[in-house]
Parts: sequence; C-alpha cells; structure tokens
Amino acid sequence: MAPSRRPISQLLQEANSLQQQGQLESANARYREILDRQPRNFEAAYSLGLLTLHMGDANGATLWLKRAANTKPGHAGTHSLLAVAFQLSGQAAPAIEHFRRAAVLEPLHPEHHYNLGKALRSAELFEQAMSSYERALQLRPAYPAALNNLSELLILLENPNAALEKTEEALRLQPDYAEALGNRGGALLAIDRPLEALECLDRALQLNPYMPRALNNRSQALAKLGRAAEALENSALAIARFPQSFDALFAHGCVMSELRRLPEAIDLFGKALKLKPSDSLALVARGSALLHTNQYDAAQFDFEEAIRTAININTAISTAHSNLSNLLLLNGRFKQGWREFEWRWNTTDFKGTKPAFQTPKWDGTPTTGHVLIWREQGIGDQILFASMLQDAALRTGQLTVAVEQRLHPLFKRSFPNLHYVTLEQAAEQDDYDFQAPLGDLGAIVRRSVEDCLAARKRYLIADADRSAQLRSELHNTGHRRVCGLSWSSKHKSVGDRKSISLAELAPLLSVPDYQFIDLQYGDTIIERTQLASATGYQVRRIDSIDNLRDLDGLAALVEACDVIVTISNTTAHLAGALGKHVFLMLPRSVGRFWCWQSERSDSLWYPNVRIFRQAIDGDWTHVLNEVREALSALTPQHTN
Repeated sequence: MAPSRRPISQLLQEANSLQQQGQLESANARYREILDRQPRNFEAAYSLGLLTLHMGDANGATLWLKRAANTKPGHAGTHSLLAVAFQLSGQAAPAIEHFRRAAVLEPLHPEHHYNLGKALRSAELFEQAMSSYERALQLRPAYPAALNNLSELLILLENPNAALEKTEEALRLQPDYAEALGNRGGALLAIDRPLEALECLDRALQLNPYMPRALNNRSQALAKLGRAAEALENSALAIARFPQSFDALFAHGCVMSELRRLPEAIDLFGKALKLKPSDSLALVARGSALLHTNQYDAAQFDFEEAIRTAININTAISTAHSNLSNLLLLNGRFKQGWREFEWRWNTTDFKGTKPAFQTPKWDGTPTTGHVLIWREQGIGDQILFASMLQDAALRTGQLTVAVEQRLHPLFKRSFPNLHYVTLEQAAEQDDYDFQAPLGDLGAIVRRSVEDCLAARKRYLIADADRSAQLRSELHNTGHRRVCGLSWSSKHKSVGDRKSISLAELAPLLSVPDYQFIDLQYGDTIIERTQLASATGYQVRRIDSIDNLRDLDGLAALVEACDVIVTISNTTAHLAGALGKHVFLMLPRSVGRFWCWQSERSDSLWYPNVRIFRQAIDGDWTHVLNEVREALSALTPQHTN
C-alpha cells in the first residue's frame, strides 16, 4: 500500500494522540512515516525518541534523540532527555556531556544542574558533582532532592558535619524524606554517634525498607553499639534483600571486622570485590583484615592495588598508604615504611591536627640553624620518638622540642641540652629556621633495623631522690620484689582490643614474694576493691602520685619498681625508655602497633622489653601463663 500523503501536521497530531492513549506501536509507525518524509522533523524525532525510551529501548532512543539534537542543537530539553537515554544504556561519558550542554543552554534551570550532578556522582566525579548540586541550590534553595544528594556526597568526601547540616535543611522542607533520614544516619555514624544514627536509620527504613545504604549503615551502627547479634541479623537481612549488592556484602564484612571475625570479613570483602574489583574502600578493608591476620603479602597487594586504581585522592587512599606504612614498619622495612608514613596526615586520625607553621620544613639535612621538632600524637608516641632527639640534635645548631607540658620535667632531666616549649608556644613564636613533626625523625635517623639496634638504650632519667623515697616506701611491706601493673588503654578505636581487666590479672598476683603496684592512670578503686573482695589479692595504689597528670612522678614510681607488666600503652613506653624490665602483653591482631615489630620477642626501641603475644584473638590465657612463669623466674638480682 502506498504511504499516506496526509499533511505532516495531521500525522503528528495523530501520533501524539495515539501515544497519549498508550497505542505505542501505532504512534511509532506515524512518527517513522513523518521522518521518512521529513528526516529533519524535530517534533517527530524528539517524540519518537521519548516513545522508544518509554518502550525500554534506550539504545534505540539515542538514535532518534541525536537526530533531534542535530536538528535543534539549542534545545536544552533534548540534550537532557538524550543524556537520560545514554545513562540507561550504560554510557556515562556522553550522558554527562549532554547534561552539561543542557545546563549551558539553560543555566538558570536548576533541574539541569541537579541532573548533571547525579550523572557526575555516578561516575564518581565527586567534586564536580558537588559543584553542580551547589549551583542547583543557588537557583532553588528549597530543593530537598539536591540537598539530600549533596549530603550524600559530603559523607563520601568525608565532611559528615556539613552533611548533617544539609540533611537538616532537607528534612525541614520534607520531614518524612526517607533518603535524607538515611543520609543523616550515615553522617551521624561517620562522626561516631552510633545511637543517634541508629534512631535515624530506623525511622528512614520504616518509611522505605528498600534502601541498601541505610540498611548497611544500620548494621554498622549496631556493631559499634556492641549489639553483635542484631548487627549480624541486620546485615544478613541486607544480603538476603539485596543478594547482588556490593554495599550489602561490604557492610556485612565491616560488621565481621568490628566483631573480630576476620576470616569471615576477608571472605565477604572478597565477594564484594568480585562485583567491584577496584573499589578502594573494599580493598583497604580487606587489606586491613589480612594485615591483622598476619597475611602480610596479601595485605600489601590490596593496599597497593587500592592506590594503583584510585580515581582520586581520598581518605580511603590515604588509609591504604598509612596501613601500608604500618605493615612495612611492623616488619622492619623502614626505608619504604617511613615514606608511606607521610600519608598519615590525610587520614581521619590526623586530619586537621597539623599546625600551620610558616617556617620551612626540615628534611634532616645538617644545619647550623635553629630547628623546631613538634609533637603530633599521644604521650606514648612522644616518648618513643624522643629516643631520636639526640641524634637529631647532632644535625642542628639548636634544637627546640614542643611536647606536652607533662613531659617537660622528665625530658629536661634526660636531654638537658635541648630547649622545651609547648606546641601552643611554638606556634605563637614560629621564628625558627626549620621545623618538622616528631614522627618525621624516623626517616632521618632510624632507616633500618640495624640503626634501631645500634641506638637501643635507656634514654629517660627519673628523679633519683623521688624514686629512692618511693622505693623505700614500697619495700616497707617486707616483699623483696615490686611489680608495677598497667592493664588498660583509652585509645578511642582499639583500646578495648589491647586492654585486659584487672580481675584477669589475678593469676599473676599469686606469684610469691611480689608486691603489686597500680601504675594505671585514672580511678581504679572499684576494680581494686572488687579484686581484693573476690580473691584477697591487693594491688597497691600510691596516692601521692597522679599517674595521669604527674608523669615525672609516674616515672619515679616506675623506676622504683623491679619489673613492669603492662599492655601496649603509655606505661609500656615510659618503662621501656627508663630501661626497666618490661613484660609487654600484646593482642594477636587488632590493637597491635607497628612499633612492636612482628616476629620479635624484644623491642627495637627499648633494651629490656620482653614481648608476650596472644595466640588466639581476645584470649589472654596463654600470655598470662607465660608472664607468670617469667615473673617466677626473676630473682632479686635480675631485677635490680
């Protein structure tokens, strides 16, 4: 049959009517007839593209929409629809290009900027996506979807406090916005407020149970709250509901890591990585679990793979570098380890803590100038790196050290040739020739295991008069030996992993002829009272010493003891630097630190430290038995 020669306008009207009535095949035929007769008919090409898209053929839609765009290059709506078609056909780059064209053609249209932001976010171009969302919000401040999507980006870009503000704005506009509630929960989780996060996520999931990210964040919030059974149940639900979800598998792995079930975590991260082989977060998480299970080569591969495949620099990549430095230093590979150690400044623990000195950074080159070395971490780390101060001083004309005020009396006695200030005083003065953080000294003066062993010696000196007085006081009980005890760490992320309760130390307290002294900082009266009531064993507290604030007094008390039994905390570093006999109890995996090198029973930093390691995660039984035998074997001659 010959094609109809009815007017194009009539055919177009019929096609539009048929499309509205749902008679898509008939409408399709009319549009094609128009385009056969008028190949550059914009209305027909545009409408046929839209119809083809509705019929589920995104690739076919792009052909017609490209024809429409070529006919009217300045029509923003066509570019926007063409971008959607490219998105649905899995072509990210042309989708971004056409969303961008739409935004250029109609720059005051907020939806174009919003859609461009979504496309950029899908391509993990986070900074560009954030700019697009912000532009959409400049044009329409009351735009809940843009506020919500911006909040999700801010979480990914590790600015959870700003994300919270955006979710608050979105929820003021739309109180029951499930996705915004979910992102709010994610932001609260990121700033370590798991209880509030859980409340927010529960409300979000009541409104919309099918939000994978909210469900996964709920698992992690429950794990952080110590509600292990619920966390496992929730993460299993997420996997059942979204069996091919990378996020569900990853979150389940994170829960297993939080619960110290590391082999299961490694398996789950592996399954997630089969879905997204180059995901930096999953590579770093699996690498960390492998590191904690002493699978060093596999862990190194994951960290290096995360770094190699990174699209941009973020905290995951910085954490990969930082964890790689821990692995290398833990295994005595100092030269490369110190290079990776530089990345610590980009990790969550360090971000925002670096003083804004104007003075040039010192790289260790010998100088006759005045150099400032400043603290960057806790008391234990300051004591550890202080072992390198005299070596650094030999390379400078004058060396000033900025450490916590509590350390000044002890350091002044131990290193009298150096000058001491607080970090705040150093920042105010800032007229040095060079400056460097304390943690940089390793790369300058401890570049190998041999360097460490050659320099290993006692380097802190306690107040002799005060120590003698304390020793006289301690020996008034008739016991021939004095053992100082420290059992707890307040480290915010792994303190519980490396700590032990005082009650668990009871097997040590039965060793005869020892008096046991409390070196633990903080109030321990309840633990000591409960121990005495349950076992009859006494751990004596010296009330004249404030173990937390009076570090010079604590050093004198440590010096007065014959032997120290401690976990990895400030006491371990203090006693080691004083040259005391130290029996150091370490966890098997999470909670170890790089300064206690793998496969060594001694310390590279302190001359008389003996290391006892867990054989099974969380089980101190074997360690306590070994320490008890070691205490029993010590004679008064060995401890003096």
